[in-house]
Amino acid sequence: MLQTITPVITITPDYTANDVLGTGNPYTLTNLVERQSRFVILQSVVLTDKDGQSPSVTIHFFDQNPSNSTFTDNSALSIHATDWTYHCGAAVLDTGDFITANGSNDVLTQKSIGLEIPHTANGDIYAVLQIMGGGLNFATTDALIFKMCFVPSA
Repeated sequence: MLQTITPVITITPDYTANDVLGTGNPYTLTNLVERQSRFVILQSVVLTDKDGQSPSVTIHFFDQNPSNSTFTDNSALSIHATDWTYHCGAAVLDTGDFITANGSNDVLTQKSIGLEIPHTANGDIYAVLQIMGGGLNFATTDALIFKMCFVPSA
């Protein structure tokens, strides 16, 4: 199952290390976990960067909505203690893994992640995007596209 997130990005001020990336966090990834499966597996992530910034990003996954936390774009990530109990793991996308596709467009592909996310009552999981490095100045609000491939457990 393919899920896509295109966060709305702040153009100014620059993002600094550990900031929440984009408005709309947490993002709801719907109907991922089928009732007959115990969990869903994050197989791969493709990150396209139309501005050529090649950011290091961590995608945090939760099996319940982390509604006790406030995720403000371009502000430091702070996860409430209660919401840490819902945290299922993270995918780390590193700057060094980007390739330049055509001048200013960069693409990162991370395969064989294998992150198991447990079954949820409604089949939804939640994702929060975090910038790991600072000094990022995006030129467009839709510069990043995250495509994540999930497969059901056997």
